[in-house]
Amino acid sequence: MARRPNRDSRVFEALGAHRGTQPMGPNLLTAVLQELEIRPTPEELSRWASWREQIPVPSVFRSWATLLATAIPAPRVIVEPVAGVGVLIATLARKFPKAQSIGICQSREELELARLLDAPVQWKLGDPLADPALMPDEIDWAVGLSPLGQLSRRAEQRRIVSRSGRSVEFSATESQLLAVLAASRLTPTGRLDILLRPADWELRGDTSWRHQVQALGLHLDACLALPKGSTRPFALLDLVCVSITCIGRDRLFVGEIGEGDSRQQSLLDNYQNETDADNVRLGRWVESTDFQNLERLAATEEVRRRVLNSGLKPATLGDLATSIRIFHPMAGRPLSADPSNTVFIRTELIGRRPIASLAIGEEGPRRPVLVVEVDRAKATPEYLVEFFNSELGRLTLLAWQSGGSVPRLLRRDVEQVVVYLPPVSDQVPALNLIQRLRDMHVRLHELEVRVSERPDLVSDVERRVNALLKPATSVDAQDRWEESLPFPLATIYRRFLTFTDPQEQREALLHFFEAYAQYWAIVLLSGFMHPRFEEVADQVRAGFQADADKGGRAKLGSMKHANFRTWIDVAGLLSKAGRKLVDRPDSKAEVLERFALPDDADIIGTLFGKTLLPVLSDAATRRNDWHGHAGVTNPDTERNRVRELQGLLTTLREHVGESWGKYRLYQATSLDFERGVYRVDVKILMGAATPFHAGRATLMDPITVGNLFVTSGVGDFALQLCPLLRLHSQNGPPRACYFYNRIADGRVRWVSYHHEPAPDLVDAGQDATEYVADVTRQPDPKI
Repeated sequence: MARRPNRDSRVFEALGAHRGTQPMGPNLLTAVLQELEIRPTPEELSRWASWREQIPVPSVFRSWATLLATAIPAPRVIVEPVAGVGVLIATLARKFPKAQSIGICQSREELELARLLDAPVQWKLGDPLADPALMPDEIDWAVGLSPLGQLSRRAEQRRIVSRSGRSVEFSATESQLLAVLAASRLTPTGRLDILLRPADWELRGDTSWRHQVQALGLHLDACLALPKGSTRPFALLDLVCVSITCIGRDRLFVGEIGEGDSRQQSLLDNYQNETDADNVRLGRWVESTDFQNLERLAATEEVRRRVLNSGLKPATLGDLATSIRIFHPMAGRPLSADPSNTVFIRTELIGRRPIASLAIGEEGPRRPVLVVEVDRAKATPEYLVEFFNSELGRLTLLAWQSGGSVPRLLRRDVEQVVVYLPPVSDQVPALNLIQRLRDMHVRLHELEVRVSERPDLVSDVERRVNALLKPATSVDAQDRWEESLPFPLATIYRRFLTFTDPQEQREALLHFFEAYAQYWAIVLLSGFMHPRFEEVADQVRAGFQADADKGGRAKLGSMKHANFRTWIDVAGLLSKAGRKLVDRPDSKAEVLERFALPDDADIIGTLFGKTLLPVLSDAATRRNDWHGHAGVTNPDTERNRVRELQGLLTTLREHVGESWGKYRLYQATSLDFERGVYRVDVKILMGAATPFHAGRATLMDPITVGNLFVTSGVGDFALQLCPLLRLHSQNGPPRACYFYNRIADGRVRWVSYHHEPAPDLVDAGQDATEYVADVTRQPDPKI
């Protein structure tokens, strides 16, 4: 007997059958449900309603409301003034079958969907702001989903009159006004539970929503955060549930409505019993006037716990700085700062990117930054950057955050931010030790991977571990990470290891980062500049076209005169396109086949990830500052710069690991066709050692002899690289690798970052010239 499709499959299959023939609106969903004779549950309708671009009711909020209902004396009247398709009010109506449950829909399509729930709800159609009779005069419990409704989010002015006769002129969105109108009709023991964006809640002053509610004679009883991501996958909103009552308390209850029945029950118990939990997210009673948001309170408590017995001395940022100002990139004024003692702090405290840095690049930041000039007698700028980018430093800044889904650091709060630092004399030694520990961590992880994959090498790994744990002067300088790198990168890394002069080390590291960005971009260009990915290829071509609206500057710069930033931007665009395609089941297999990758290869994350872009961008920024905007240096300055670049290198190694080692670079030296496959003699271009080892590969598609290609060795497929990378030899086997640099006067300039006898070459470069012309041509206007 054939298995009957589940309800989700039946509904989505029916909706999909109408794709392109009828808008995915409420009328279509209503028709499909009636056609299939399905009466949805609230949970099902919450999912299916997403087809009409409506965000479903967050499940954690619906379960919280259901649990809260068990603690509320049996209400006589429950109202949802912005009911949408009725999911929430239907759930509560089933919980209180004897209550009069009223759901007010703003459109007939919503009303038709709500009625399909077959819940004991009195459905009404209309706008209570225009027709107050739609709202009952006495309400015991009102619920509102302000940021999730389909009503206008534009602020409106309406006068609301409470049951006691107080009158307040409200400025709020239509959804919020409807919720407050319901609150104005609460019985003496009634309550309103409304979802708000944190930005709506946190506003202060006489004109704020918070003040207006209190002026109406209502009281803020609780403010509970919803977990981040509660509205996935349809939106990523940070939300808070605010409870309003007619009977005020001296304090405000705060916490987080979490996943799980036991967690929510603990939160409810602390609320009912007016007790404080050890974990602030399980409930805490605070002064209403002092509270701004839960993340700020949690960060403050965590900072206090961490520094309790640390021995670190507190100091405000205002005490450590000679000046603090905010720089707005759109203001049109130049950024002037002394690079020797300036720290730049992002105002948006979101993501895992570094919060603070010592440089922001030649073109300046894209978003506002705080410019803090440090008094070196009180703190070392490099250590201050390290502190803010640590977990303790992030928490310190979060303790002063403002805003909603994007927490921000406001200029007025910065001087009061408390930092915890050791004495100035201990800061530079601490920085050196931190860098050494990071390097050791990366190398030990590499050795752990090596011994797990090659237990036959245990003696060699043990020797390296023992050498690594010796004093720094005895650590083996021949770091073996280079063995996992393709030859063009490994040679530059080896060059860095051989230098002792800090200026030469700095130059070698900068060359490594630039070469990495270009090699990454070359691999991605080789895969996506292909008819199979015409849409992605046209995005690249469009990126190289001048934008008249931006002063004639192309988004990706000029490929004919490519620079470090060009390759970063190309890699960023293509890795983003790759992430989207790999995340889609219908295109993932095609991408993996084109790039000659198995489904679970580590290199997939390296090729299409975004974590390395900030690292490479930071390196490019530093190079521009040091080369074009700096004066004479001394050995101490150079050593500090090397330390900064080594920190970036450590981050790169942590993300890349040995993934390139399983996506090997080859050069084809001969080709035979035998029994339906191509037998290719190759040179293995991995690691820094020359002459190259020889090998043999079996491929399904031909490779041009002399060309470079990469393959994971799975499925007999390979990716031939575009002609922007080449080997070169003089009077012998090839020992130097050259990257395409630019086209000038009809000739191509190539540069090598490791071959000192001939650091650059100039030739006709016909293949490279034709390829650059193809990449930069005007995209098809039809696409």
